[in-house]
Amino acid sequence: MTDYPTSKDIFRECCSRIAAACAPCGFKYNKSRRRMIKPLGPFTAEIRFLSHSSNIAGTYLEFNTNCRILNTYSGKVYWEISLSTFRHKGKVWNLANEATRERELAEIITLIQNKVVPLMDKYETNLDEILEEVI
Repeated sequence: MTDYPTSKDIFRECCSRIAAACAPCGFKYNKSRRRMIKPLGPFTAEIRFLSHSSNIAGTYLEFNTNCRILNTYSGKVYWEISLSTFRHKGKVWNLANEATRERELAEIITLIQNKVVPLMDKYETNLDEILEEVI
């Protein structure tokens, strides 16, 4: 009998792979809390990995991230966005299918590196400009 990976195993493996790909961007992976963090002066950039309890082994494994900037000391959230916002119609990813998983992971990593990280880095270097845009 062959043991197939569970949805949790696949989710953990995908989180680790995304975190490894984002390490050069300055993120540290906290495996137990399923998140990556990066210090930005008085702020912390955080990317939390999310799934859903309705996953069905081998059929459906929902994946998304919640990206936010928070005050390192108070914990107040200043900015937050879901990674799926950058995707057609805001759809989350399904990582259950082994045949399409690599493509899905590549898209997630590309969106984090090319869309989210620059926004987060801009937050640190241009806080006054960002606040003006928000206000």
